[in-house]
Amino acid sequence: MIKEINPIILFVKNFNECLSFYRDILGLKLVGRTSENSNFATFDVGGTDFSIHGGYNGKSNGPIQIHFVTDDIYSDVDRMKNNGTKFSEEIKEVPWGGLEATFVDPDGNEIDLYQLNKH
Repeated sequence: MIKEINPIILFVKNFNECLSFYRDILGLKLVGRTSENSNFATFDVGGTDFSIHGGYNGKSNGPIQIHFVTDDIYSDVDRMKNNGTKFSEEIKEVPWGGLEATFVDPDGNEIDLYQLNKH
């Protein structure tokens, strides 16, 4: 069962300017950045992670990416498939830890299911 949204990722073209905007102008609390030269940063917004991402190898998944967090990705994927949900990416291990699968909503938006620890 899905238990939260975390993180919400906004893909940006001007990473450094956006980092300054969200941190210094909007006043969001920066809680993580993979390295000083990274194009990925995370802010805490009331307990939900909001991240900005400059893309990976020049690619992004769209203007925004949402991760629905679950405790049992296998059951959720099965349940959703049985109800007609299409998946663009099956369950896979991701380099930042955990499991992820990508489904498509009725408007064609790709959204991720994410499980931190494997069962």
